[in-house]
Amino acid sequence: MLGVAVCGSLAKATGTPLFNSADEIGHFDYAYQVWHGQLPDFWAGPVVSQAHGAAMPVQWVSQHPPLFYLVQAPFIGPLTDSGHVLIGGMLARLVNVVIGVLVPLVSWWGLKRAFPGDQFLVFSGSLVMASSPWLFNTSGEIYNDALATLFVTSVFVVVVDTVTSGTKRWTWPLLAFLAVGAFLTRLSAGVLAVVLFGVMTIESFVRGAQRNHCGRWSGLLYSVLIGLAVLVSSGWFYLRNYRLSGSITGGHPEWGQEHLGRTVRSVADVLLDGETWPSLLNLYTAAPKGILGSVALLFLVVCPMGMSLTHRIFQIYHRQLDARTIAVYLLAWLVIAIVVAMQIVYSTSGGALNPRYLLPVLLPVSGIVADGIQSIDRIKYVLLSFWLLLWGVLEVRSFFSPQVIRSDFPALPTFSLLFFLAMLVSAVTAFGYGLRLARR
Repeated sequence: MLGVAVCGSLAKATGTPLFNSADEIGHFDYAYQVWHGQLPDFWAGPVVSQAHGAAMPVQWVSQHPPLFYLVQAPFIGPLTDSGHVLIGGMLARLVNVVIGVLVPLVSWWGLKRAFPGDQFLVFSGSLVMASSPWLFNTSGEIYNDALATLFVTSVFVVVVDTVTSGTKRWTWPLLAFLAVGAFLTRLSAGVLAVVLFGVMTIESFVRGAQRNHCGRWSGLLYSVLIGLAVLVSSGWFYLRNYRLSGSITGGHPEWGQEHLGRTVRSVADVLLDGETWPSLLNLYTAAPKGILGSVALLFLVVCPMGMSLTHRIFQIYHRQLDARTIAVYLLAWLVIAIVVAMQIVYSTSGGALNPRYLLPVLLPVSGIVADGIQSIDRIKYVLLSFWLLLWGVLEVRSFFSPQVIRSDFPALPTFSLLFFLAMLVSAVTAFGYGLRLARR
């Protein structure tokens, strides 16, 4: 499982030239400016040279909080100042690979804690999650999505662990750290953390009295204290966004509408647009649009999630599930629905839809996909092998498709090919491990 995530991310890091996307220039530039003690300004644009990469007329990632860039600044700043931009960029990519690999590792631990008696779900859910090319894309280049995904995934895992087995001494301090980190990385990550803290507060009211005489109120008190910690640590940045753009999000949709051809649409128009759902939900293929994108959406996402939903509704109707399993399942669907709704609303103002925006809920999506695969117990390994085969075919096609090159920096295609082949071998090996589990 880890081999798939590591090799997939390294294949991306070595196979794509530095600054081949304008977004990566923006994230690199942000870290460089942080190294010099300043925050970027949208209208001032990047300060690093764009002579070798894609053009970025304004600093359109400046609305993001600075934590990710504080992590990357020591790697990017000194090397850029000494003229070694390529080395600094590749080192920053390697740091991001490490961050990205932690996501499936945390997810594996969470699945194991939530479903200790279901080895197949733990194994297949972890494998499915580690196979997302959008996790590779954001881990193998300089994007803050991997760190945001790590924080949200960790919060989700802790909340699920609390729902299934109660709070521990480390629960609330860890959640405080994760909440502060989420709000200091991406606003959308912080919003999801708030939703999950609401679940924690409800859990305290429902089961807190069983732990101690003030247990019902302790959860609310901790949530308030964590909220204050978030305000102290990141409130200043969102006030800065509001001062500069008139919105705490810090976005400039009017600029995108004027210069990038973005259009304002109604919610109904977005929902009924044929490109909306492949562009948003195709977490397991690097090419989310077109005929193959529709095939991937149907067989890698929609069918297994639909099978899971049908199977669980049947079990709930016949009272075959305990309350805690139902709570975890409903929580997974809740956070998925919230993120999808956020992206639909974002798209109405001209925002682009992209599967990477669903990465914060990659764990619940992958868990439900794996649950759908195992819903027909007798053929679950056949279904998993079909899922992996289709995923592998789409990955091979994507890897060998011509790449649009916008950068003068060199790539390392031989290393990329070796890492890609190692990723496929890791997936086959992981599947073989799953078969061994079945024979025990």
